[in-house]
Amino acid sequence: MFNRACIARVPRWPAHSCNCLFLLLFFLTCGLFFSARLQAQSILAPSSSASESWSASSSASSSVSASGEPALVVTATRFALSPQDSPPGLSVITADRIANSSASSLPELLSREAGIVTRDSTGSPDAQIDMRGFGVSGDQNTLLLLNGQRLNEIELVSQRWSAIPLESIERIEILRGGGAVLYGGNATGGTINIITRAPQAGTRSANVSLLRGSLDTQELRAGYRAASDRLGLSLDLSDHSSDNYRLNNQLSQKNLAAEVRAFGDRSHLAFNVGLENQNLRLPGERTMAQLASDPRGTSRPSDYSG
Repeated sequence: MFNRACIARVPRWPAHSCNCLFLLLFFLTCGLFFSARLQAQSILAPSSSASESWSASSSASSSVSASGEPALVVTATRFALSPQDSPPGLSVITADRIANSSASSLPELLSREAGIVTRDSTGSPDAQIDMRGFGVSGDQNTLLLLNGQRLNEIELVSQRWSAIPLESIERIEILRGGGAVLYGGNATGGTINIITRAPQAGTRSANVSLLRGSLDTQELRAGYRAASDRLGLSLDLSDHSSDNYRLNNQLSQKNLAAEVRAFGDRSHLAFNVGLENQNLRLPGERTMAQLASDPRGTSRPSDYSG
């Protein structure tokens, strides 16, 4: 009787009142979340810089940025730090180094860094990356981030490195060693954070480059960035083709990356989109006798990977 009496005294809210209360709590929670996020971004991104927060892409070099301000890195601690305050296992590949290199793909560029090994058995630009000697499981132990967002595949396949045009990269931060505390899974060997170029308020720039090489290799790279005080646009494209060494191993890779960014007084809003198309022919295996007589031949002239 006592329990029933207690239950009887509990007021019952009408259904529409419960819905209104739920919506009110939902909007209050969203408001507090976005307010805290904007405050955190304002702390990490001073007003003198267009963007130096965790997911931003500021113009940086190994010690000083293009604007003369100290370069900042974010991968090691997920907060903006100067290179002098970062762990010794962190290295940065700047946009100038990328432009002056002869690399035609991200794995080729990364393979020139200490402690990074690549494996390619198909002629694809999406080679396997191995940090700190994990061997065939290197892809599953190296975390790939794009502006702080995880890109690792859940299947046992290589990351789609070719989906990121080299012209769109502002810098690459490489953190060697385990990063599971900060990033969770896939970061046992190390973390690679690719930070793309962003339009800077009140500026305009464009670049075009054409590369040619052996085996009928050619590549076109182009980029354009323009921004007013409140709105910015960034476009980057690349078109790479090569016959490669083996017969029936032709590669065609096309990429387009675009970003529209709205600048605010204390934060910014960005919309990114990327498109890619890869056509890779697969030459197949070779026996020892075939390698001795015709190393460039193919046993599968019709195989391909779209």
